[in-house]
Amino acid sequence: MKIDSSKSADCKLLIDEIKACNRQELHERLKLISIWHLGICELTYWIDVLNLFDAILEEACIRTGKWMLNCDQPENEELKSLVVDILRFTSLLVEHSFSRYLYNSMDYLILLLQSFDIQILLAVLSIFYVFGKRSIVITKLPYEQKQVLMNRIYFLADTWIKDEEKDNCNHLHFIYTNSSLITKEINIRNVYNIESNAALIMELILSEHSTILDEEQQMKLFSQLRLIYAFSSSDQRLIFLQARLQALSILIYSRTKQEQEADRILSPSLIKELIEILKTSDLSLIDTQISIIKTFTSMTHCESYSSRSQKLTEIIGSNPSEGFLLTYARQCFDQLINKIDPQYSSSLSIALLSFIYHLASHKDYVDALVNSGIVQSLIKIINHHDPSQDFIPFVARSVRIIENITDTNHILSEVTNRLQFEITMDQNHHRTALIKFLLNYFKKFLSQISMINITRDLMKNSLIDSLKHIIIHTNVDSLRIFHVIIDVIQSYIFQQPYELSFLQDNGLIEILLERLFQTDRLVEKDVFILFPNISSALCLNTRGLEQFMTYKPFDKLIDTLSIMIKRKYRIDKLLNSTSTLKNIVDKSNRNERMKSIIILLTQLIRLVDDDPTPVDTLVSMFNHPKLNENLQINSITQMFHSKLCFQHEDVLLRLIDSLSKNLTQEIQKFIEFQFKIKPQQFFLRFVQLINQNDETILKYSLFTHLWNALDDCLGSLIKLSDLNTSLTLQSTIEAFFLISSYNDNENFRKFIQTHRTIINEIIHHNRTIEKPYKILLNHPTILDFDIKKQYFRSEINYLHENLDENNSIIHIRSDHVFEDFFEQCKQYSFQDWKYDLKVKVDDSEEILTDWHSLIVHSMYHEKYLPIEYWKFFGYIIGKCLFDNKQINHIFTRSLYKYILDIPIDDNEITKQMDLFREGLYEIIPEHLLLIFNEHELELLI
Repeated sequence: MKIDSSKSADCKLLIDEIKACNRQELHERLKLISIWHLGICELTYWIDVLNLFDAILEEACIRTGKWMLNCDQPENEELKSLVVDILRFTSLLVEHSFSRYLYNSMDYLILLLQSFDIQILLAVLSIFYVFGKRSIVITKLPYEQKQVLMNRIYFLADTWIKDEEKDNCNHLHFIYTNSSLITKEINIRNVYNIESNAALIMELILSEHSTILDEEQQMKLFSQLRLIYAFSSSDQRLIFLQARLQALSILIYSRTKQEQEADRILSPSLIKELIEILKTSDLSLIDTQISIIKTFTSMTHCESYSSRSQKLTEIIGSNPSEGFLLTYARQCFDQLINKIDPQYSSSLSIALLSFIYHLASHKDYVDALVNSGIVQSLIKIINHHDPSQDFIPFVARSVRIIENITDTNHILSEVTNRLQFEITMDQNHHRTALIKFLLNYFKKFLSQISMINITRDLMKNSLIDSLKHIIIHTNVDSLRIFHVIIDVIQSYIFQQPYELSFLQDNGLIEILLERLFQTDRLVEKDVFILFPNISSALCLNTRGLEQFMTYKPFDKLIDTLSIMIKRKYRIDKLLNSTSTLKNIVDKSNRNERMKSIIILLTQLIRLVDDDPTPVDTLVSMFNHPKLNENLQINSITQMFHSKLCFQHEDVLLRLIDSLSKNLTQEIQKFIEFQFKIKPQQFFLRFVQLINQNDETILKYSLFTHLWNALDDCLGSLIKLSDLNTSLTLQSTIEAFFLISSYNDNENFRKFIQTHRTIINEIIHHNRTIEKPYKILLNHPTILDFDIKKQYFRSEINYLHENLDENNSIIHIRSDHVFEDFFEQCKQYSFQDWKYDLKVKVDDSEEILTDWHSLIVHSMYHEKYLPIEYWKFFGYIIGKCLFDNKQINHIFTRSLYKYILDIPIDDNEITKQMDLFREGLYEIIPEHLLLIFNEHELELLI
């Protein structure tokens, strides 16, 4: 067996062929492609081809009148045929590609939906069917474009001639409402006798009605006309039924409002008619029958199938073992195996398998499928050793279905036998995918303890020979199977470690190691990532460790990384926190392997000199607990002196972030060194990062000489009265404050007192007290009043943000202002006071915006305030501060001192003042007022 994985080469060959074709050659080449044999590919490979197609589609979509498309003109038959070929090929391409969102010819496809040619219509619908089923491309279309598309699809699905209308099916009767909301009718009898096709009739109608029919009405009218012409013959009628069924499927997959309309159209009577068509053994109906099954499959659509559960029950029958559709499926599968009408049974079987697969994804139908006997038919397909590649999809889907509807392992031996058969065949993309799938199916059971005996017997009987065969004959390009083989072997060994000796005795391990340590194996990302686990599995016994080390694995690994870096591989994706290299260190339990690991780390630093992305992984390895401190320091020193560190500041920052606490002295030395050669801002970033990592490092005394230098510099600037220049030192000052936040000592207090002018200037420049300057709130005498006031307002504004609107209104009389206000507000909680209070005076409709002054003025002139008024008085003053309303009245200095808890004469202390302060602090948090002195508080109020 040689596995052929030249997918991209095959794609390139076909792409080059297509690009070199003239139109006639293109037609001949494309019509030969009815089945896709190139495997799954990137749509980006095909951009040049799609651009070539685009030019032809653009030509086809030119309107030659009010409605007629260029491709529908009688003289353009060759263009029409080529368009059909392009659309059919595009449908295959889109179905077998990634990145479908790159397809950019939607406008042309939407226009082609107004073609009268049924073959063009079917080909366009086929593309939209793939987009709907396989992706969310339709859902992501711009809203207006999506609406136009879905309306055209809906009209196609909804337009049909009922049984009672068939006698008059050649008459057009169209009702619409014009812009004046007047109902109008268009009636044309014997449409066939007027023009040869629907587009020509449409031209005639629009010549009279184009100004009063909008675009949506025009499409609805044309859908009806096109159907009338389709009913002119039974063959056309069947093809149009296929188009209608595809349109229904697209609506269901679309996830739009028209999906509900599709459910309405799929009435019980229509489903019954469709099942009757399936029961008809007529080869001419095969395409229609396949379309019916595809529509039934769309009804199992996961996101909305529950609304169709009753309809699905009607389709499969309430008694599945006797229901028509599953019995029909078993018969088709038997005909497939016995090669009875192979074209008929093959096409239907693939559609039926898709339906059963999607039905099996819903637990409601699992029992029905099992009871129907469908599993036995699927096992027959798996056991049927048909060598043709066309049979491969039947095997893969059969295994998937059984996997979904049973939790038993009774097909494990069948799967193993099928694997043994497949590896003896000449390989292609489909067979390679099947082999990979069968291996993954087997791997699923390796982790199940209950399966140990069964999997061991299978491994000893035939599976080990199959694995050896695949490893030996896997060529360079087919690494996707090789990494699955590695996964299977490591899973088997970890589950049954005592079986490692059996695998060694039978040569599997030696074959695997020989292939694994070929450089072209390890450079494959999937294989590389599996390397630590497979190496651990192979080294579980002494024989395995010795065998593994004979291949010099760390040298091979360095070579592999060198190749990866040269090829611009995304190293950060490979070397992450759970990457290969870290895992190798994790698995290194023997002292004799530590030397190799250190060499590996050193080599890695050399390799990544120009690429900073793997630093996080490297530094995590340097700190690994199995490396002793001397080895850690050695590794870190090498990292510090690598070209990488001097070229990338972020590398230095991440390195410092990774250093362990026992290297505090090394960090301090390095920071001081960096301060001499790096800008201030970079020094600040160092300090910030260390602050996040380990605050114990940030000791004021460790940087005394730096702070002394800063102190002298700021002193000189003060003497020169050059405050603006001081802003250039802002980053260093900020670093000082960051460190001082953990060292609020006498040195810090002396520094801020000496340089309070510059510090206030910087805070004014920043317009807010942010970290790390918030430490100054513990020393409010340093701060200017304006700064403290701004901070106070910003904190109060924050409290405002979370308040809901209050719609209640307080009504007061102009001659009883304070009494009325007190009576209506005395039951308010402190939270109620924070809402926006609305006040009206007398019978005025106007809401006072500045009621605060009125209330305070009235209260201030009260001759005597009862004791119960004093807390209320505190609420009012707190409300004024909360709403940023100043009061034009003077209170005693003792009151301000009392609010701030500044000592005053004992005889001035009263019960009333206690209540006043209590009310005030319920509105305004105490800590926000304590940053002011009594003079500043008076200014604030």
